[in-house]
Amino acid sequence: MDSHRGGDRGGDRGGDRGFRGRGGYRGRGRGGGGDRGDRGDRGDTPHYQKPPSTNIPYETNRFKDNDRVAIKIRGMPYSTRYEEIAEFFKEYQFIEKSALLGTDKQGRKNGFGAILLDNPEQAKEAAQELNQTYIRDRYVDTSVITYGDYLFFNGPPDEYDDGMTCKLTKYVGPKNQERGLVMRGLPYKVEEQEIVEFFDGFGVEKRDVYIEETRGKRTGSALVIFDQQETAQDAKTKLNKKEVGGRWVELYDENDHFMKQICNL
Repeated sequence: MDSHRGGDRGGDRGGDRGFRGRGGYRGRGRGGGGDRGDRGDRGDTPHYQKPPSTNIPYETNRFKDNDRVAIKIRGMPYSTRYEEIAEFFKEYQFIEKSALLGTDKQGRKNGFGAILLDNPEQAKEAAQELNQTYIRDRYVDTSVITYGDYLFFNGPPDEYDDGMTCKLTKYVGPKNQERGLVMRGLPYKVEEQEIVEFFDGFGVEKRDVYIEETRGKRTGSALVIFDQQETAQDAKTKLNKKEVGGRWVELYDENDHFMKQICNL
């Protein structure tokens, strides 16, 4: 059974389909954007239900963690509302009440957002067609992310916030991504100190290292943030495919597909 912690179930399907953020009427007649089984009354005026004020993700057993059914939005006005995200996706089959607003550690909006689509095909199409179109007077970037990344969009839910989950997306963004490197292929038992020693001479401390874990299981990846972009690039050039704990480790920067994918850049 689908659930949304702290909120009721079901709801309207996100209004009728009409004008999009880019301009122009598409008239595809796809139908609504709610979770299946709760289609509601669309009517002539768009009607959206807000997520609970706690800004928590929509949970459903329809998707697996690696299903690419969510979209990350980047570059929104900080004052963007949930209804505006729903309006932006009104031509696509999004899941009602699944819109999220990105926040920093202090709970302030950071210009990011996310929403769940009905299936991977809808997510891919929406991300491609809406990329670099406008929310208000700002153009935004849209990219497909997994359902698992959607669930951890603003960090682990309370029940996982026990040191057992560490998603790299939480620690990298526009302000530091050019200074970051993602390590791939690490031993599952690697410790922060081993990574610090691997980057000896490049100014890395334990506080600069984030080892990715999902519910207590290491993924073999880690993020390292350097003081300067030049230092990160120098480290990549000199240490890529060197060994950590007997395993060859690959290093990726913000221009590489793997870092873009794992950090949702």
